[in-house]
Amino acid sequence: MIERIVKVADWAAERGDAVLVTLGLGSCVAIMLHDAEACAGAMAHILLPSKSLARDATNPAKFPETAVPLLVERLTALGA
Repeated sequence: MIERIVKVADWAAERGDAVLVTLGLGSCVAIMLHDAEACAGAMAHILLPSKSLARDATNPAKFPETAVPLLVERLTALGA
Protein backbone atom coordinates (compact mmCIF):
# COMPACT_ATOMS: atom_id res chain seq x y z
CA MET A 1 0.00 0.00 0.00
CA ILE A 2 1.25 3.45 -0.94
CA GLU A 3 0.52 6.37 1.39
CA ARG A 4 0.75 9.77 -0.30
CA ILE A 5 0.75 12.85 1.91
CA VAL A 6 -0.90 15.82 0.22
CA LYS A 7 0.62 19.02 1.59
CA VAL A 8 -0.96 22.47 1.67
CA ALA A 9 -1.64 23.77 -1.87
CA ASP A 10 -0.73 20.39 -3.32
CA TRP A 11 -2.60 17.56 -5.01
CA ALA A 12 -2.23 13.86 -5.75
CA ALA A 13 -4.01 11.19 -7.77
CA GLU A 14 -3.46 7.45 -7.37
CA ARG A 15 -4.86 4.17 -8.54
CA GLY A 16 -5.03 0.85 -6.73
CA ASP A 17 -4.60 0.47 -2.99
CA ALA A 18 -2.97 3.87 -2.41
CA VAL A 19 -4.13 6.04 0.48
CA LEU A 20 -4.20 9.83 0.10
CA VAL A 21 -3.65 11.68 3.39
CA THR A 22 -3.55 15.34 4.35
CA LEU A 23 -2.56 16.75 7.73
CA GLY A 24 -3.27 20.08 9.41
CA LEU A 25 -6.29 21.00 7.34
CA GLY A 26 -7.17 23.93 9.64
CA SER A 27 -9.03 26.62 7.70
CA CYS A 28 -8.17 25.03 4.34
CA VAL A 29 -10.48 22.71 2.42
CA ALA A 30 -9.71 19.23 1.11
CA ILE A 31 -11.42 18.20 -2.12
CA MET A 32 -11.50 14.46 -2.73
CA LEU A 33 -12.79 12.58 -5.76
CA HIS A 34 -13.11 8.80 -5.90
CA ASP A 35 -14.13 6.30 -8.56
CA ALA A 36 -14.77 2.93 -6.90
CA GLU A 37 -15.08 1.08 -10.23
CA ALA A 38 -11.70 2.29 -11.49
CA CYS A 39 -10.21 2.08 -7.98
CA ALA A 40 -8.83 5.60 -8.41
CA GLY A 41 -8.89 8.68 -6.25
CA ALA A 42 -7.57 12.22 -6.14
CA MET A 43 -7.20 14.90 -3.49
CA ALA A 44 -6.31 18.60 -3.42
CA HIS A 45 -5.50 20.59 -0.26
CA ILE A 46 -7.04 23.96 -1.16
CA LEU A 47 -5.46 27.03 0.44
CA LEU A 48 -7.55 29.96 -0.84
CA PRO A 49 -11.20 30.26 -1.95
CA SER A 50 -10.39 32.16 -5.15
CA LYS A 51 -7.50 33.01 -7.49
CA SER A 52 -8.44 36.67 -7.09
CA LEU A 53 -7.11 36.58 -3.49
CA ALA A 54 -3.59 35.50 -4.43
CA ARG A 55 -0.52 37.42 -5.48
CA ASP A 56 0.77 34.31 -7.27
CA ALA A 57 -1.94 32.25 -8.97
CA THR A 58 0.34 29.83 -10.82
CA ASN A 59 -0.28 26.80 -8.56
CA PRO A 60 -3.56 25.16 -9.64
CA ALA A 61 -3.83 23.16 -6.39
CA LYS A 62 -4.25 26.36 -4.35
CA PHE A 63 -7.71 27.23 -5.62
CA PRO A 64 -10.93 25.26 -6.11
CA GLU A 65 -11.66 26.68 -9.57
CA THR A 66 -8.39 25.24 -10.91
CA ALA A 67 -7.94 22.22 -8.62
CA VAL A 68 -11.22 20.48 -9.48
CA PRO A 69 -10.60 20.39 -13.26
CA LEU A 70 -7.04 19.21 -12.57
CA LEU A 71 -8.28 16.34 -10.38
CA VAL A 72 -10.89 15.31 -12.96
CA GLU A 73 -8.26 15.37 -15.72
CA ARG A 74 -5.86 13.20 -13.69
CA LEU A 75 -8.58 10.72 -12.70
CA THR A 76 -9.62 10.42 -16.33
CA ALA A 77 -6.00 9.71 -17.26
CA LEU A 78 -6.01 6.96 -14.60
CA GLY A 79 -9.03 5.33 -16.23
CA ALA A 80 -11.81 6.78 -14.09
